[in-house]
Amino acid sequence: MNFLKLFKRQIQVARVFGIPVRIDYRWFLIFALSAWVIAESFEQGTIKTQRVQVGALTAWVAGIATTFGLFLSIFGHELSHALVASAEGIESEEIVLHPFGGLTRLKREPDNPRAEFRIAIAGPSASFLIGLVALVGFYAASLLNLRTLAAALSIVGFWNFVIAASNLLPGYPLDGGRVLRAYLWHFFLFDAARAVTGGGRRRGRGLRTVGEAMTAPVVVEPDTLVSHFVDNVLSVHRQEAVAVARARRLHGILTLSDLKQLPRESWHRTRVSEVMRPVASDLFVDPSTPLARAEKLMSENGAGALAVINAAGELVGFLLRGSLKRRVKVKA
Repeated sequence: MNFLKLFKRQIQVARVFGIPVRIDYRWFLIFALSAWVIAESFEQGTIKTQRVQVGALTAWVAGIATTFGLFLSIFGHELSHALVASAEGIESEEIVLHPFGGLTRLKREPDNPRAEFRIAIAGPSASFLIGLVALVGFYAASLLNLRTLAAALSIVGFWNFVIAASNLLPGYPLDGGRVLRAYLWHFFLFDAARAVTGGGRRRGRGLRTVGEAMTAPVVVEPDTLVSHFVDNVLSVHRQEAVAVARARRLHGILTLSDLKQLPRESWHRTRVSEVMRPVASDLFVDPSTPLARAEKLMSENGAGALAVINAAGELVGFLLRGSLKRRVKVKA
């Protein structure tokens, strides 16, 4: 168990433009596997772009160098996000390289759709340019009969094109999903963009009970890392509190006000269960509860939110004090 926890930890390996660059220990395992697979391809002569077959030592050097080039490409992808964000006046908290990708954690969200689009598109654009440069290098090395170098560049170029294309798929948390959100934000206001990506809210008239006013809950599991919540949940669902549950059983409520008390450097090693407000009688109601009662509870419980639990003890809805006020105003 301790061995597994070790491989989930992260270490800082550099600081670029003042931004900490971290990797987790699993990165070393994937790096070694990748270098071995590529070295075998060089030694066996199975790389399709070049008829090259080299000795074991040269194969390993080529495998390590090619793998290092691939991981540098991923870093370049993430660094481009950070640099464009900086140009938009947004600082980056850190860059994290995972075994199969990376992420750039920004200190705040973009203020407008233009900034959102530029930051999102920067990563795929960088990967495409790196792939293009590698492709030009591949042709140059081929003309000079540097077949081992040409084969390595062909691998780096191919995978950068794959990274660029896959990141443009229109789904969160991929860059393509953020590009889509920027488009919707620009043409239909941010509420419309949030609705399409799962954050829309049902409006009604004459709301009297919690069951009539509640929305579908945004749920995060207790064992989720805070960093994962911030990067993959909060980036899509911008709200002050979310339900913490597993298998529809409520464990507590996580509020942004409580989350702000946790140092950012601890996000990647802290579980949601360590930060949430544990389930208590003032954090949930049943669907038949009058709205007046629910509003009073939300104003007193410190969370500004309530989970809605049915008779079977299952989480069926969620209420946020701020959203309820906006809906009452719209109704009036």
